[in-house]
Amino acid sequence: MKLKVAALIMVAVAVACIIVWLTRSHQSEVLVSPGIALTPQWQEIHLARGLRTNAAWSELLLEMPSPQFRQVGGEVLLEDGTPFHIDGYLTTDTGEKVNLDRVGSVSYNGRIFFRLSTARLEWKQLDYRFPTVALRSDRSLKTGRVIWMSYDPRATKDGVVFPRTLANR
Repeated sequence: MKLKVAALIMVAVAVACIIVWLTRSHQSEVLVSPGIALTPQWQEIHLARGLRTNAAWSELLLEMPSPQFRQVGGEVLLEDGTPFHIDGYLTTDTGEKVNLDRVGSVSYNGRIFFRLSTARLEWKQLDYRFPTVALRSDRSLKTGRVIWMSYDPRATKDGVVFPRTLANR
């Protein structure tokens, strides 16, 4: 009798673990800043808890103030055709600098976002922790929200993921 009870408890625990694993979110996000004034000088954001890479793909999203940008080829242009450059890097908790060298723009609900990432943060299961984010651009500009996302594109139908915080706007 005791063996049957123990077996039932083990099966119930196993089923509960499977249910939790299947329903867990494949996406985490952190609001890094409600906005930042980009300039040609590095602007550092220090985070108490740090940013983590806890999924296959991690990137930084910057909400831009207006749809004044477009992407042509691999270059981001202003409305007048002038190139616009933005640079960023993350610093690990051990002091290692990770350059965000993949920059592109994406549109969501009529708003433009810059996506900053690097090959080291794409399709890797590395457990990085970044306490510092640094950004700069070749023109002075005030951004909207700056959001860190770590997610698995395979967990969606089309591989596209946007922050849940944007659904409220």
